[in-house]
Order: sequence, then C-alpha cells, then structure tokens
Amino acid sequence: MEEKKDNQIVSFNGAEKRRYFRIDTTLPFEDISSQDMDSALTPEIDSSPSSDINTKLLNTIKAMDYKLNFIIKYICHEYNIDNLFETKEEKEVNISASGMRFKCEEEHNVGDIIRVNINLPYPYMMLSITSKVVRVEKVEEDSRVHYNIAVNFVSLDEEKQSNLLKYLFDIQRKTFKDTALQPA
Repeated sequence: MEEKKDNQIVSFNGAEKRRYFRIDTTLPFEDISSQDMDSALTPEIDSSPSSDINTKLLNTIKAMDYKLNFIIKYICHEYNIDNLFETKEEKEVNISASGMRFKCEEEHNVGDIIRVNINLPYPYMMLSITSKVVRVEKVEEDSRVHYNIAVNFVSLDEEKQSNLLKYLFDIQRKTFKDTALQPA
C-alpha cells in the first residue's frame, strides 16, 4: 500500500500486528516457573490503587520506598552483605499491555505457563500475572548463557491492564518530553 505524504510516496509493507505499543524500561520483577507456581508464596494479589487514596500520599510512599531501597543497597555494599532483604531485582524489559520480553537465567520452553510478578512505581501496584511463553532465544555472552523470553499475559483483568497502560503512557510521555527538551 502506498500513501502520498508531503509530495513523497511512503510505502507500507504490511499492517501493524500489535494491539498495544511497547516500551523499553526497567522494572522490579521476577518470573516464577510453572513448577514453582504451586509452591510460590506469591498469591494473585489485587493491589490496585483505589480511587479514594490520595495521590500525594502515594507519591510520598513511592519516595520513601526509593530511599529505603537506596539505604538497604548502601548497607549491603558497605558491610559486604549479599542480600539484607529479599527484593525484586530491577531488570530491563520490553513491555506492553499484553505481554513483555526480558532476560532470564532459567531456561523456559515455548508454551510454558509462568507467573510474572511486577512492581509498578506509579500508579503503585503489584501485579502477579499468569503468562504464556511464546518465544525463547538462547544467548551466549562472555561464556555465560541467558535466555530472552517473550510472554503473553493470560490473566490480566481489565482494571489492572488499564493501570499498566497508564504507567506505559506516563513513561512514553516523559520520554517524548525529555526528547523535546534536548537541544538540537
């Protein structure tokens, strides 16, 4: 299909197949394999922020969480402690409202059902999402092996998906704003 734009012909080789846009970001999350899902101590939690919670309070809690994490990391580093508290590691992800891609040390197979636990910073929310592995890519770097895993979310209700979309729009808006403010 061709479209004329500003007296130039622009070619399109196919239709967009994605339902939702994707962004690259870092999030604290963990993946739990299907074998460990039954024994995991992470229940399906509905921790969506209710509309009557004060936004200022949520922002204050978020700031406190950030500061406490910083202090914990400093103490662990200063006193050579491996892990003072069990926290989710922040990892680079490519995420949309319908799925995500991430690096993983554990091998998964296409079709595996896993749980992905994500902490969204704003609106502050813990999501525990049952997901289906749709793509696995083995990567060897510096004599280490990891896997690029792509999953589709299969148990994300409309309210949680709406909050995830809000987070993604906020990240995208911030990225556009930061890009627009940079000198040319």
